[in-house]
Amino acid sequence: HTPAIVTARDEVAQKGIERYNRFEDPIPNFSEQVYYLDFQKCGNAYCSLYNPQLQLGVQVRFHTDQFHYFGEWKMVGESDYVVGLEPCTWKPEGRAKARRLGELEFILPGEKREFDFDICVVESASQMEGK
Repeated sequence: HTPAIVTARDEVAQKGIERYNRFEDPIPNFSEQVYYLDFQKCGNAYCSLYNPQLQLGVQVRFHTDQFHYFGEWKMVGESDYVVGLEPCTWKPEGRAKARRLGELEFILPGEKREFDFDICVVESASQMEGK
């Protein structure tokens, strides 16, 4: 598979981009970081989060024809420790910005679209290959 191209949402995230895919102990006064992963219209794509000590994780699988963007929200603060893994039709920056840039997608009346994705539990490192 081809790795995603990762970009930071802002200067705060850019400072931590080398560790976008690593999660450390909680950090005092941490500011959220948001990253966009571009899977280059590769078809089937996946993103995994895995803890080798627990041998447990989660994997989100999706198709890049349906979900053009993928967002990672990383918050590893002392009292707020969370990550969001989000396949989406636009960057998680809000509908107003998408509309302003002419990139807001609409489903017309009577039109049907399907969005398929899987969320899977990962119980071993060998499952990390996206199978």
